Amino acid sequence: PNDSALSEADRRFLDAIDCVSDAFYAIDQNWRVVAFNKAAEEYFGFGPERVVGRNFWEIFPQGRGTEFGDALESAMDKREPSKLLAESSLTPGKSIEIRIRPWASGICVAIDDLTQQEFAERQLRKSEERLRLAAEGAGIGAYELDLASGVGVWSESAFRLLGLEPTADLRGTYALWQSVLHPDDRERVEREHDSAAERGADWRCEYRIIRPSDGEMRWIETYGRFIMRASGACRSVGIATDITERRLAEDGLRESEARFRTLYNSIEAGFYIAELKDGPGPIDYRFVEANPALSKLTGLSDVVGRWRREIESSPEE
Repeated sequence: PNDSALSEADRRFLDAIDCVSDAFYAIDQNWRVVAFNKAAEEYFGFGPERVVGRNFWEIFPQGRGTEFGDALESAMDKREPSKLLAESSLTPGKSIEIRIRPWASGICVAIDDLTQQEFAERQLRKSEERLRLAAEGAGIGAYELDLASGVGVWSESAFRLLGLEPTADLRGTYALWQSVLHPDDRERVEREHDSAAERGADWRCEYRIIRPSDGEMRWIETYGRFIMRASGACRSVGIATDITERRLAEDGLRESEARFRTLYNSIEAGFYIAELKDGPGPIDYRFVEANPALSKLTGLSDVVGRWRREIESSPEE
């Protein structure tokens, strides 16, 4: 490489990479490979003379458009580090971790061989982190509780859902949850919770809370499951979501329906709702609803559920 294009700090950095046990190489901002350590020689099976000074994409064209290639471009363009878990393309059955980091003059890549156990553990942590981020993004709170001590672990979003500040160790308690329950719902909710725990049944409950953070009343839905032992339930795990907007919409719909029903049954004009018959033939319709005034004005009774032509052909009507 042209050392004049690199700063003294960059040269010291590149000189030090042979001390790194992981396979390691560096790429400058023009996508030229500028460093390739001894561990990389062992991993790839060739030395720096084959790659240093050359364009990375000319050496590894198959990397474009892959998860690995996208991570390289993101690190170069956005200066964002990333970490990937993958099966080695050079050694079938071998698992690797690829770490990509931006540096002053480009990006660097480190490759670490993993045992099967290490790979499984890191995949699990990655999956758990994705699940946590998805839950946080969706506003879902997760919890786990030891029923004997009443102490457990809550997600940060669970604390915020209840209007509480997350504790440093994310420990939450049954008593803390009880403290935010709406006074009018507390007895019912505790009774349903305890009953489900005794039976080992799944627990789903909708209830109101008063958030300590702002004093606002919110509707919460919790779905929980109890972990059982011979002596009974020992732990509970579950999720909670804020359903306030849904409950307000449902309450508004019920109120609107009640107002409509009162007006519908009290007006003096005959009023009905009908369903048109599909298909060819004469037009016909079935009465879905009819108010009391319709019966008074027409003398027809029990029309709901019947077709107009059926009523017309009836000799009694």
